[in-house]
Amino acid sequence: MANGFYSTKRDPLLLALQILAMQALFYSSLLSLQAVVNYVFNYDNSLNQIFDIQAFRLRNWENITRLLVNVVNSVLMAIALRFVVCRAKLCLDFACTFYIFHFLACWISRSAIPTVASWWLLQLVCITITTVLGEYLCMQVELQDIPVLLGPRVDV
Repeated sequence: MANGFYSTKRDPLLLALQILAMQALFYSSLLSLQAVVNYVFNYDNSLNQIFDIQAFRLRNWENITRLLVNVVNSVLMAIALRFVVCRAKLCLDFACTFYIFHFLACWISRSAIPTVASWWLLQLVCITITTVLGEYLCMQVELQDIPVLLGPRVDV
């Protein structure tokens, strides 16, 4: 490791594991939140609620709750960034990465590129919330004083 608090070298294995961890947290929290909402409002459980692009048209309360679940999930992902990534400088990179993977998953599951404007707007809002809140939380940790321990005190 280089001198200083953060290494200037990139560790590809660490980055890959952080991306995998964030992606797993993204889908597990999104699915958990959606399951809770489904239980509370008596909606049917379906993966379409996560991957269906048409589900984000604001036509009924079920779609509005899906939108709110995604916004709450973006807040949870910002908190996860604080613990998994721990660097304010990398929050935008990681937020964009797991939302790009979500875009690809939606594209593959529906065999079509998302064309619904509300879906794109939601993704941009969620990326913004995740990035800004994640950077704020990471900066709070980065700006903490570093305790210097000099050993036991001896009065002479």
